[in-house]
Amino acid sequence: MLFFEKPDYYARRRIRDRFDTKILKQYLEALGIDAFNPNFYLNEGHLVEKVGPSAPAMQLFDLAV
Repeated sequence: MLFFEKPDYYARRRIRDRFDTKILKQYLEALGIDAFNPNFYLNEGHLVEKVGPSAPAMQLFDLAV
Protein backbone atom coordinates (compact mmCIF):
# COMPACT_ATOMS: atom_id res chain seq x y z
CA MET A 1 0.00 0.00 0.00
CA LEU A 2 1.12 3.51 -0.74
CA PHE A 3 0.85 6.23 1.90
CA PHE A 4 -2.23 7.82 0.33
CA GLU A 5 -4.24 4.66 -0.34
CA LYS A 6 -7.43 4.03 1.58
CA PRO A 7 -7.79 0.25 1.91
CA ASP A 8 -11.38 0.55 3.10
CA TYR A 9 -12.29 1.57 -0.46
CA TYR A 10 -11.19 -1.83 -1.75
CA ALA A 11 -13.54 -3.66 0.61
CA ARG A 12 -16.67 -1.91 -0.63
CA ARG A 13 -19.36 -4.27 -1.82
CA ARG A 14 -20.03 -2.72 -5.23
CA ILE A 15 -17.08 -2.80 -7.60
CA ARG A 16 -17.85 0.66 -9.00
CA ASP A 17 -17.60 2.06 -5.45
CA ARG A 18 -14.11 0.66 -4.95
CA PHE A 19 -12.40 3.00 -7.39
CA ASP A 20 -14.34 5.94 -8.79
CA THR A 21 -13.43 9.36 -10.17
CA LYS A 22 -13.34 10.91 -6.69
CA ILE A 23 -10.85 8.31 -5.48
CA LEU A 24 -8.77 8.68 -8.65
CA LYS A 25 -8.60 12.45 -8.11
CA GLN A 26 -7.49 11.98 -4.48
CA TYR A 27 -4.78 9.49 -5.43
CA LEU A 28 -3.45 11.63 -8.28
CA GLU A 29 -3.36 14.73 -6.08
CA ALA A 30 -1.42 12.78 -3.44
CA LEU A 31 1.18 12.14 -6.16
CA GLY A 32 1.26 15.82 -7.17
CA ILE A 33 -0.77 15.27 -10.35
CA ASP A 34 -3.61 17.75 -10.84
CA ALA A 35 -5.12 15.85 -13.78
CA PHE A 36 -8.56 17.45 -13.49
CA ASN A 37 -7.15 20.98 -13.87
CA PRO A 38 -6.69 21.99 -17.56
CA ASN A 39 -3.76 24.24 -16.60
CA PHE A 40 -1.85 21.15 -15.45
CA TYR A 41 -1.34 20.22 -19.11
CA LEU A 42 0.00 23.61 -20.20
CA ASN A 43 3.40 23.26 -18.54
CA GLU A 44 6.73 22.58 -20.18
CA GLY A 45 6.91 19.41 -22.26
CA HIS A 46 9.80 17.11 -23.08
CA LEU A 47 10.76 15.46 -26.34
CA VAL A 48 12.30 12.00 -26.13
CA GLU A 49 14.18 10.82 -29.20
CA LYS A 50 15.79 7.44 -29.77
CA VAL A 51 19.10 7.76 -31.59
CA GLY A 52 21.20 4.89 -32.90
CA PRO A 53 20.59 1.23 -33.62
CA SER A 54 18.03 -0.88 -31.79
CA ALA A 55 18.35 -4.39 -30.44
CA PRO A 56 16.62 -6.89 -32.78
CA ALA A 57 13.88 -7.76 -30.28
CA MET A 58 13.32 -4.16 -29.14
CA GLN A 59 9.87 -2.67 -29.71
CA LEU A 60 9.25 1.04 -30.15
CA PHE A 61 6.04 2.67 -28.93
CA ASP A 62 4.64 6.03 -29.98
CA LEU A 63 3.32 8.13 -27.10
CA ALA A 64 1.58 10.65 -29.36
CA VAL A 65 -2.17 10.82 -29.28
